[in-house]
Parts: sequence; structure tokens; C-alpha cells
Amino acid sequence: MPTPAQNSHQQRTHLDNAEDALRRGDATPRQLRYALRERYGVALPRVAVCPGHTAPMDAFWRSWAGIDRKTIWLANRGGGKTNGLGFLESMEAEYKALGIGHVAATLDQGSRMQAYASQYFQAKPDLGVGDIKQKVKLPNGGLIEILPATMAGVNGPHPVKVSLDELDLMKWSVIQQAMSMPLSRGDNLSALRIASTRKFAAGPMQKVLDEATERGFSVYTWCIFETMERCQRSSCDGCKTKVSHDRLGKPHSFADVCGGKAKRSDGFIQLGDVLEAFTGMDWEVFDAEWLCNRVESVGQYYAHYQAHIHEIGAHNTSWRPSKQYGCVLGIDEGVADPNAMVVLQPAGPASDPWSTMIAVDSIQDGDGDTLIESWPGFMALAAKYGPIVDIWGDPSGNARQNVKGGHSPYRQVKKATGQRIRTSPRFNSYKRRHDAIENRLRVRSDGEPRIYVWIDTNGGKRLSKSLQALRRPLRDGIPYGEEFVHDEHSHRCTALEYSTVGVDVIGGHAPC
Repeated sequence: MPTPAQNSHQQRTHLDNAEDALRRGDATPRQLRYALRERYGVALPRVAVCPGHTAPMDAFWRSWAGIDRKTIWLANRGGGKTNGLGFLESMEAEYKALGIGHVAATLDQGSRMQAYASQYFQAKPDLGVGDIKQKVKLPNGGLIEILPATMAGVNGPHPVKVSLDELDLMKWSVIQQAMSMPLSRGDNLSALRIASTRKFAAGPMQKVLDEATERGFSVYTWCIFETMERCQRSSCDGCKTKVSHDRLGKPHSFADVCGGKAKRSDGFIQLGDVLEAFTGMDWEVFDAEWLCNRVESVGQYYAHYQAHIHEIGAHNTSWRPSKQYGCVLGIDEGVADPNAMVVLQPAGPASDPWSTMIAVDSIQDGDGDTLIESWPGFMALAAKYGPIVDIWGDPSGNARQNVKGGHSPYRQVKKATGQRIRTSPRFNSYKRRHDAIENRLRVRSDGEPRIYVWIDTNGGKRLSKSLQALRRPLRDGIPYGEEFVHDEHSHRCTALEYSTVGVDVIGGHAPC
């Protein structure tokens, strides 16, 4: 029977053989897995549990071996994406002397990449790598650069391998620039790797997944059942009481979701953490971000509105509100309660300024005032962004009677103030109004939408929340139709719709 010393020697021999094979470029998947586990303490899951999914170790191996030049890793939250990339890139720099670019969507992602690279090189003190910061250069010429997901960050460097970490949190224009980064060096062919959780129904991750075949990407998917620890419980009864409710009120038990898959898992996330997340979050979030199913926009009226794309402010754009641009107002008189106004400014080129619009502010008066009573507050807000180019309102505004009696709200405004509210084209049904907004929210071929919300104002922040919060009505528990849920969220949104239809159908106008 081997002694502990003999076992230790044998393990060192196996490790040395594995690392020699990695340097030569003829390592087997087993040798790669052995080196990861013994040298760095990394044990990537080896079992694909769900139909159509891939074991993380298999995806890692294919990237290491250069089998795929363009790869997408679609994985769950905490599913080892940054961890896997960190060790893969460190090994490529050490054993293949490659230049690596790691584009991190957030500062936190970049910090975690630094931590994983530090863990790797601390196990190799002979390489003489010090503190891991934004750049690591090895004696053999291997280089790792951790780059921010900004236009400046992805312009300039042209490493052989480039990884985009958490793509769904990046702007499409940045992603397009990053795709120009990888360049081959001799026999070392360039590669682009995308790793992300899918968070948005119409976000950049969904776009690249929809177009993966035509763009030449190989897609590898794993979820919580590939990355959680194996369930050792003798009975599933306890998981039957772990329930998550969807937006329609339907309960989902973890036992039904699992169906015994956890008995075959080979991962590292504790079962208790999985159950806490399952019962703590909405079912739709768990389904999308932990099970990696397509994001459902059930109930979200503006399916294309994504805060990380459409919210702008001084922190992420050079554009600023200015009186020189003038403004268009959208009015929803809400009969008597509440009244709402949205302020739009143009942000397109001089040849077509209203091709892109920015909702810079909004206001809602919900204390029972009629439109004429709300009007001074509306005009005080508009004065910040004037001159007023146009005011658009409900097509029925000139005929509708106020709850408090008297003339229609628009005629009252015209008579008292001289301000004319133009009625948005009468053929704008709920669907037409909804489509007008969705058409501008969609990201176009240049990577940008045609409408944004300026969130450096309180009204802009509230409008953004309203756009996200608005839900379709339910009939027998099922979303139907295109009509609004008539609640406190809808009035700012309706005002935005009236002004958008007015601008898009009649046309925007330059201020006099």
C-alpha cells in the first residue's frame, strides 16, 4: 500500500506531466481538469444535467483547445463565468504567451477578474507576478488587460483573445467596437468569447443569441442545475413547500422545477442558497437568470424598455438639456385626476433633429385639480426647457367634459392662457400609440434607440420607473390586449405616447 509520501510524489508527477502537456499544447481534457483542481483548487462542473445544456468544464476545454473562435457562454448568476474566464485567460497567458483582453461590464466584474487572476498567479510564485491590477505582463510576453466596457476602453488594444464579461450590461455600440479587438498572431488564431446571464427580453444578450448562427457563434448554456451541489436529501417533500409566484399569481414549487435534476448535479453552489433565492425572488427572474430560459416580458407593456439602455444622464453622455433646442410637451389631462405632462427635446442631427428624442422631465398632478388648475405648474416646468414648439394631447381632449363641469379641458386652457393643445392624430388607437413608443425604444443597426429618458431630473426618474412598471391588464389571469392598466403609473406614459405620435405622424418642428 503506498505511503502518504509516495502518494504525494505521485500526485506531483501527475501534475508536472499535465503542466508539461499544457505547455506543449497536447494536453487532454483530463489533464487540463487535473491541473485546474490540483494547482489552483478549481473544480469546474463536469455534468450537463438539463437537455441541450453543456457542462461548464466542456465549454472551458473547447475554448482552451481553440475549437471555437467565437463563443457564447449563457449561464446563471454565480455560475462560474468570470471565474472560468479568469483561469482560462491566465493559463493562455502563461502556457501560450498570448495577449488577452478581458472587457468587464462593471467595476465589480473587473475587481472579481483581478481576484481570480491573483489566485492563479499566487499559486505560481516562480512567475514573479506582483499585485494584479488592470494589466499583467508575464516574462514570456503573455499579457492580460482588464478593460472597462466603454468606447475608450475597447478602442486601441488588439489582443489575440478577447472576453466580454456580462454582455447584457454593455451598450451595443461598445460591443460592436469590442468585436474589432481580437487579431491573430502567427499560428495563434484570434477568438472572441461572450459570457453573460440573460437579464432582458430585448437586451444585447438576446440579440446575439438570436443572431448567433448567422454571426458564427457557438453557444454553450448551463444553469443552476449544472452549477449547484448534488442534492443528498432522501425525499423531495421539503422542496414541495418552497414556492415562487409569477406575475400572474401562479405558484411554482422547487420540487416541480427540479424534477430530480439536482440528484445529478456536480456543482458548487449550496442547495440552501438556491432555495433561498428561489423563494425570495420573482419567478420570472429565477426562470431567466438562474434557469437561463428566455426572458419573459409578461405584463410589461413596453417590452423593449431597458433602463441600462434608455436611461441617460450627465454620467454617461455628453448631451445636456438646453433651451436652445426648444421642447415638445405631451399632455394627458386624465379627465380630472391626475393630469400629467412630459417634456421632450430633440437630440438628432441638424438635418433631422427629432429623429432621436429625449424625455428630459415630467410632472403629474394627482390632487384632483382640473387641467386648467394644473397648468401653472406645467408651464413653470416647461419654462426650464422652452421655447415650446408644440403641445400634444388626447384626441378626445377638445370634446371631453371635465368631471367638475364646464368646457373641455383644452378649450379652457386656450381661453384662459392662449396656449393651444394640439390633439394627437385621432386614429392613434392604443396599439398605434404603443407601437410608436416601441418603435423608438428598439435598438437599431447603429446600436442606439431613438428615444431616451434623462434621469438627472426627478421627473425623468419617475417617468423611467413608470415605463418599467406599466403592466397589461389581465383576463382570467392571462395578459390580453394592448390597453393600459388604468392606475397611477399610466398617465406620464400616456402623455409620452401622445407627443410621440404627434411628432412621428405630423413631424417635429424647429423652434422659431
